Amino acid sequence: MRTVHMASHTEDVVPREENLYRRFPLDWWSSPKNKNKPIPASFFMPRPWKSEKLPDDTDGLSVSLASKSTIKIASTSSCTGRRLCLARFPARIAMDRGLSVVPQPTNDDLGHAVIPELNSTARRDPNKEKIIEEHAIALRDAATVVWPRDS
Repeated sequence: MRTVHMASHTEDVVPREENLYRRFPLDWWSSPKNKNKPIPASFFMPRPWKSEKLPDDTDGLSVSLASKSTIKIASTSSCTGRRLCLARFPARIAMDRGLSVVPQPTNDDLGHAVIPELNSTARRDPNKEKIIEEHAIALRDAATVVWPRDS
């Protein structure tokens, strides 16, 4: 369970120039058959379910602010402690689509933030499902894998 700190007023505004990190399963990246495939857009969608180890994304899609988090911290799951694959994309891509990026620092990641419009409740809504998928595709298309990197 992550502990969220309240952001101060000065922390509420994420600059358009900020880069965001998004974690996704390392086993997908590690598979040789996936090396030349695009990252699945589903990795940029909120989890619509709750599992024993992972909460659902009721507050929004979790990301990390690159200016406030390291690659090691951003790629490490606070739920499992394991490192995951990490992609980076510009915050302006989300903002240009009308999405917001809200800082929600945690004990594990002071750069933690959420994109509140991309939440599990909206994903389960048949009227919003398609737009959530379109947002995810746009974020994925702008993303590059930053960890691990092939030599």
